[in-house]
Amino acid sequence: MNDLISLIVPIYNGEKYLSHFFECIFKQTYINIEVIVVDDGSSDKTYEVCKTFEQDHNNVYVYKKQNGGPSSARNYGVNYAKGKYVGFVDVDDIIFPTYVEYLYETIQIDDSDIAFCNYVKCTEKLNYTRYLKNERNKDTYICYTQKGAIEDFCYRKNLTGYSSLKLIKTELLKGKLKFLENIVYGEDYVFSYNLLKHCKKIAYGSAIQYVYVQWKQSETHKLRDNTLKYYETWIEYIKILKDIENSFPSAYMGCIDKIYISAINNVFRIYDYKRDYKIVNEYYDFIDKHAKEVWKNPKCKIRSRILGLLGIISPRLVCDLCAFIMKMQNKFGWTFKRIN
Repeated sequence: MNDLISLIVPIYNGEKYLSHFFECIFKQTYINIEVIVVDDGSSDKTYEVCKTFEQDHNNVYVYKKQNGGPSSARNYGVNYAKGKYVGFVDVDDIIFPTYVEYLYETIQIDDSDIAFCNYVKCTEKLNYTRYLKNERNKDTYICYTQKGAIEDFCYRKNLTGYSSLKLIKTELLKGKLKFLENIVYGEDYVFSYNLLKHCKKIAYGSAIQYVYVQWKQSETHKLRDNTLKYYETWIEYIKILKDIENSFPSAYMGCIDKIYISAINNVFRIYDYKRDYKIVNEYYDFIDKHAKEVWKNPKCKIRSRILGLLGIISPRLVCDLCAFIMKMQNKFGWTFKRIN
């Protein structure tokens, strides 16, 4: 285990998470890592706190830039990466002590271009430590071709869009392959698809190594009226759909499923239907056009197919139902998972 690995950490107003984050970093069983922290124009003391860790540890490097969003911060960090491999970590999540080592072992399989690990979603109140007992002898390793990986990715089986579940050959990121900086939400999914198109060998390990934490007060998860930003992401999804239809037809319905769910989610994020009626109608048109396909496709997830059936009845019905469920979740603390 001699290869240097660069971990890039974009941060915006993450001061309260830093102590626990660096504790996770310094417990890593893989030693040869550099931590590249990019403060994306924070207004709290994120930069000052990170600088204290930089002073105490010779493998921590802290940079500060004007606010441009997580994609901009990740791209900025890649410019400073010296490792053979690059990984991305979010400061308000939790990584297991074997996180880097496991991804490194996985990417060594068949000298892959990219490695994925498994993850679990938790709220801040849920005890995730039971997953630390995951038995490594029960791991499953899968090596994909590009076509197989994209089909798996689109149907949301093993390979997901989260950037933090990957270890990537740095050479892939030093060229034109970047996170799109014009979109704020869903940038991971768009980046991951474009990344897979540049990979010939993809490896997946089934062991849980990452905890995606949905903090109650997280800046990342506050619901705000960002209708146009969600719409810009949706437009990028449509571009991917057209590319998949031409290049990877076996993955086409998986992408339809993903965008169908995205359209539903985006409708109940809209605050002012009168102002944004054109965007709402575009979502409704997509739901109406593809509901029957989603309902009839046995490869789609059960909940997607149920929403497909409801969409056949009425696009507005399925959106209103999902909006009601989300309101009840926010009001009473119900533990529904976000549709994805």
